[in-house]
Amino acid sequence: MTLVLLVCPVAGEQTCEVHVGDQELGFPLDKMERHALCRLAGVVNDPTTSHVNPPIVTPVGKAVYDFLLDHMVLTSALVRQSALGDYRVHQVGTQGFFGDDGQGSEALFDLLYLAPTQRVYHVQGSHHGKVFSLVTGEAIVLLTAQTRSDNSGKGSVETQMAVYSRLDNPVLATLVKVLQPLLRGAINEKLAGPFLAVHRLGELIAFRKVLDTIPPDVSMDEAFVEAIVIRRGLEVRYAPDAIVFSMGPLTVSDFVLQRRRNHERKHDRRQERDEQLAGRARGQLETAPREGGERAERTRAPGRCRDCDFSGGHGAPFVQAAAASESPVNRR
Repeated sequence: MTLVLLVCPVAGEQTCEVHVGDQELGFPLDKMERHALCRLAGVVNDPTTSHVNPPIVTPVGKAVYDFLLDHMVLTSALVRQSALGDYRVHQVGTQGFFGDDGQGSEALFDLLYLAPTQRVYHVQGSHHGKVFSLVTGEAIVLLTAQTRSDNSGKGSVETQMAVYSRLDNPVLATLVKVLQPLLRGAINEKLAGPFLAVHRLGELIAFRKVLDTIPPDVSMDEAFVEAIVIRRGLEVRYAPDAIVFSMGPLTVSDFVLQRRRNHERKHDRRQERDEQLAGRARGQLETAPREGGERAERTRAPGRCRDCDFSGGHGAPFVQAAAASESPVNRR
């Protein structure tokens, strides 16, 4: 099924005819102005590449997400400050912005259509590369956003991007069409990059600070942080695709300090274990048989670990580490 929208031409102007086939995300053709439809038709009618990105969820409210999109100059500065990208943006007009990704690509983004749940951008850009000295072209980015909320009532935004590109050089465009499975990802990454940076910045804004410092006598940081997270009423989830950066000692003195800390902590654990075993032994009470053949009941005092509440005390990391070591994830 193909939808054809015809707009009656005005004297001296070209006819804009937009063809849109079956697709998961549809353009709001009946709500867009004529000049926007003309620029849309110039790309989507015969695109060099087209790709619908999978949905992504940004854990911030819709108002915050819209603010980041509406103030791309400020957003790009926050992205650079947070080491999430090298984008540099300056405002062009009331609804456009010019951006440079710091990697040879620059583009002018013009907002063609704006609604609470949809945005349509026209992109005019260029890229200076090693294989091709200069590549120019146009693109259309359709951004659809839906508000979501979890069981606790906290809001988030689920967005999906449809990206269409059209290269100016017909020979290069034909080559890209032939090699589209290989080159489509690179083109899509360039065009969707600024909006993905907004998503990553939203994740950083939503990050919760649960502790200021980790005590120097803690040898297993993961277990200590996990105990604090649980105590704050949050959840600890296994993320198989997470990327973790771990910094080791840089000098010999740092290495010696790390080994000494681990040794002292292991010594403390052995002492805690001996104290717990001694306490349990003292709680085992047996008496001689009473008259009538009855025996006194054996009683046992509760161990210290039963009173642990993960409050950040001396024994909390050890107890949490022992529990974590029995999980199926750690056994893998």
